[in-house]
Amino acid sequence: MNDNPNIRKMQSIEMEEIHSDFPYELLLFADESKEAIDKYLPNCRVFLIKKDGQTVGVFAIQMINSDTLELKNIAIMEALQGKGYGKLVIDWIKDHFQAMRFKNLLAGTGDASLRQIQFYEKCGFEKFETRKSFFLDNYPEPIYENGVQLKDMVVLKTTLEKP
Repeated sequence: MNDNPNIRKMQSIEMEEIHSDFPYELLLFADESKEAIDKYLPNCRVFLIKKDGQTVGVFAIQMINSDTLELKNIAIMEALQGKGYGKLVIDWIKDHFQAMRFKNLLAGTGDASLRQIQFYEKCGFEKFETRKSFFLDNYPEPIYENGVQLKDMVVLKTTLEKP
């Protein structure tokens, strides 16, 4: 058992699947427009991330085929970002969906989204493919991160199978 009280405290998060009343204020932390979110949400399972009964985040996950899922959105409230909650959620997703016999998990982010790419790599993801011109073709307004306009989506992949 982990003796770090902060880790033990964080491990009390719960996931609650929802089917309506989506928390756009959180979803918009991870996506630039409600219109873009509305395109993928109908094809996703959406879960609230709760701590002590309070919603602290959300994620949306889509089944691509019988083996593969794609994490379309993951957002933790700003005050809790960088404190390990995202990693706990990724670990929960891996365990939960591996038990349902899924083998692969994909996550996409912008080509200039260095912090997000680093986060996924720390969670065991590896760069898998690039979706060329994704942000140019799917968003009406240019999106900038780290002073660079997003053009391509970097897709990262991790395996859900246990060694």
